[in-house]
Amino acid sequence: MLKKTLFALAASTLMTTPALAHSGHDVSSIASGLLHPLTGLDHLLAISAIAIWGSRQEKINPLALIIAFLFMMALGGVLGIQGLLIPGVESAIIVSVLALGLLMARQVQLGTATGIVMTMAIAFVHGQAHGGEVANATALAYIAGYLISCAALMAAGNKAGQWLNQRPRLTLVLGSAVSLTGGAIALG
Repeated sequence: MLKKTLFALAASTLMTTPALAHSGHDVSSIASGLLHPLTGLDHLLAISAIAIWGSRQEKINPLALIIAFLFMMALGGVLGIQGLLIPGVESAIIVSVLALGLLMARQVQLGTATGIVMTMAIAFVHGQAHGGEVANATALAYIAGYLISCAALMAAGNKAGQWLNQRPRLTLVLGSAVSLTGGAIALG
């Protein structure tokens, strides 16, 4: 089952487009929200990496990490819909991909508070980007779809992380690939 999950994550990565992140795509429905995390390379990498990294944490409950992530993504999205946007959201998203890849590759352990706060900050900027791009009656449907898809990706990433816990070299390679891809997105 875990091999199938990893294969699905890898296949999704190959089918994504770089940083479609935050303009020029359909934001009119729950279906578009469901698809975006699977077709935006920056989001697919960040969400998968944080779930894989979180599964390895000794002091942080992975479920608490997932809940914190989804809550802050929703909060960032709602504030973005209302036009309350922080500057530098796109740069923060790229930095999150780079940082998460490094954390994953190096198998960094963080304390509970530090790990949860970092997770919440990353989720908030991702939510901000999406809230800022939608400001119509379908915005909540889009955000709901996005959150459902993120929850599914995080659950799959957590399972993949549990499998990867037994394969530290593969974790190093995958984490490095996440960071390198984040760098390529930044340059592209």
